Amino acid sequence: MRKDLSCHVVLKFLRTTDVTTCMRDCTDDCHGLLFNELERNCTLCASVKIETGNSDKKATAFEKVKKKCGDQTPSVSTETSQKLCPPFENKKNGKVVGESLLEGATKNLTCHPGYSPRDRNNVVSQCKNSQWTKITECAIVCPTFENINNGKVEGDTLFEGATRNLTCNPGYSPRDRNAVLSLCQNGQWTKITECIKDCPPFENNSKGNVTGDSLFEGATRNLTCNTGYSPRDDNIVVSRCQNGHWTNITECVKDCPPFENNSKGNVTGDSLFEGATRNLTCDTGYSPRDDNIVVSRCQNGHWTNISECVKAHNVAVGKNSKQTDTANGRAAACGNDGNMSTCTETTSSDASWEVDLGGVFQIESVIVRGNEEGQWISRVLTFSSVYSPSSWSAQQIIGVANVFPVYGDEIQAWAPKDIDANQFLEFEFPNKVNVSKIDIYETYHAGGVKAVKCYDVTGTWITLWSTAQVSVIKHSRIFSPSFTSTTTCFSNHIRLDIDCSQANSWVEIDAVMLHGYKDVEVYLGLSDGVYSLEGFCNWILDGDCEVQVSGENLVQFVQVKMRPSEAPLQLCEVLVLGF
Repeated sequence: MRKDLSCHVVLKFLRTTDVTTCMRDCTDDCHGLLFNELERNCTLCASVKIETGNSDKKATAFEKVKKKCGDQTPSVSTETSQKLCPPFENKKNGKVVGESLLEGATKNLTCHPGYSPRDRNNVVSQCKNSQWTKITECAIVCPTFENINNGKVEGDTLFEGATRNLTCNPGYSPRDRNAVLSLCQNGQWTKITECIKDCPPFENNSKGNVTGDSLFEGATRNLTCNTGYSPRDDNIVVSRCQNGHWTNITECVKDCPPFENNSKGNVTGDSLFEGATRNLTCDTGYSPRDDNIVVSRCQNGHWTNISECVKAHNVAVGKNSKQTDTANGRAAACGNDGNMSTCTETTSSDASWEVDLGGVFQIESVIVRGNEEGQWISRVLTFSSVYSPSSWSAQQIIGVANVFPVYGDEIQAWAPKDIDANQFLEFEFPNKVNVSKIDIYETYHAGGVKAVKCYDVTGTWITLWSTAQVSVIKHSRIFSPSFTSTTTCFSNHIRLDIDCSQANSWVEIDAVMLHGYKDVEVYLGLSDGVYSLEGFCNWILDGDCEVQVSGENLVQFVQVKMRPSEAPLQLCEVLVLGF
């Protein structure tokens, strides 16, 4: 029921299967009802017939609707008013404003903070023919993209999935041609490479041929030596364009002549190229005059000096040691076997080791070796580059592994900024040891380590292991290279040389563990007696110990023992040198 300015109007709703007719009862002329008044007073179905007083005219919004008083007959007009749209579904990451469901009504999309309309020209939906027109979505946006030096980045949207494509200026090229596109993911841009200066023309090698024509970053020159010549260093026969400069390449040097054999020994090795070696093995009953020069190397077309074989003395070198019956209540058979798992502890009740030489010899010296230990990196000394000072920094390799065994581009590992063949890491461990093993925890593009070097206490670098060809391994691993160097390195200072060029991406290192042992050698002269290692053992073996020789210069037994008042000493090897 509604009371307006001129009469009492009763609106009736006569429903059919698909239409509702609005009618009224009154005895006087009534004030005409607007369509929006009908809308407020009528429950409209899918369509509504309204008698307008004009059979040729269709009722529309805000038009006066008239009907003769006293006419109680339902309208039979075929004219149809506005249709309705279904309720509007809300949009993810935004809200839609607008209440009406009538034909022609609109809904306006507003996105939440951090999101933006994917199509700014389509943020309004309209009710047409009982259906809402399509409307855009709210998408996450990335920050404004920073420009790249010496290049141009193309792309304009900031939405999820948007891209930026890098084009370098003339005279410059991408450092990594596989990383010239950045993608907007989860509100952040993925890594993109940089533009760096191209290289100048390459100077040829006078004794060889260099192939390759590109001057772009990452371009290579490959050296092939002429007949009768060979590379001085087989590991650097390829030069690479990096940061506008060519990396070092070796030179071609003359090959060596055939090697003259030693009359009392056998020399093995067949190559005549630069760097080739000849290894001397003496016949039975003979030994090298100088144990330090039993290998000759081809250098600049000549063989380096090699020792000669001479008649041997009775030498007990590295004779296996034998425990006196038991140690710690069990049989012990440790010695110069290189097996650190057979280390045995002395005790206060049985605090000695006895070395049975198997014969009588004059003793020159005794070496006491402690147990092997593993330790993590304690300090980074220097590095070639880092991807970021805060993420993928060199400091990530300090301490225990925290990425392995996960494989992937993880910020807790070190990653270089430059993707080339000249990356490196230098670091140190808490204690100096005789280096026996290196464990390298590689967690992204494993296989890129090309050399392991040790800075000896003598002030020289010793290459423990190297390879001329790196690989690309798509899983994490602990890489423990077998050392090729025959020289023992006493140090806590290690360097890894890393080649990213094969992977053409970031090679990432999580951590490194150093294994090694400590030992001390005591020169005994030719006298019997007790030789104290106090002080030496504190430094090397973390305890006090003694070496005792018996037998009037010509001896068969050497005893190493702990003082009963001290803590047990763990021994792995006892080496006896003499003649």
